[in-house]
Amino acid sequence: MIIDIPIIILVFVLITFYNLATRKEKYKTSFSRTAYFEKNIHIAPIVRLFSFSINDLNWKDMEDFATTRDSDPDGLTIVYFFRDGAYAPKTLSDREPHFNPDFKEHCVARFTNSGNQKIFEKYPFEGDKEKVKN
Repeated sequence: MIIDIPIIILVFVLITFYNLATRKEKYKTSFSRTAYFEKNIHIAPIVRLFSFSINDLNWKDMEDFATTRDSDPDGLTIVYFFRDGAYAPKTLSDREPHFNPDFKEHCVARFTNSGNQKIFEKYPFEGDKEKVKN
């Protein structure tokens, strides 16, 4: 009986290390939150705004990641993505475009979840300037 406990612990440790070593990351892109804003008034829908810095233009990763952000059936959730090393806002507000307009040209994607409507846009502010920098 005393020998069984160390063997069980050893097996558990080996399985844990094996799982950690073979685990695949869900996303190839790394996400770093630069800003968050939440407006939660009991008489109005919840508004959540996120800003993330990313290291890769993997559109599928961005959209999949954005869908995992907190959302409310009657609320509004908007996720902005900015390239690593590019300018990204440190604060967000409830007034559009939700951040200092100087950051628009660096925004590579926007995901909007409003109730049942989900929209993923690449270069959402491209029309505001001649060309968005990559």
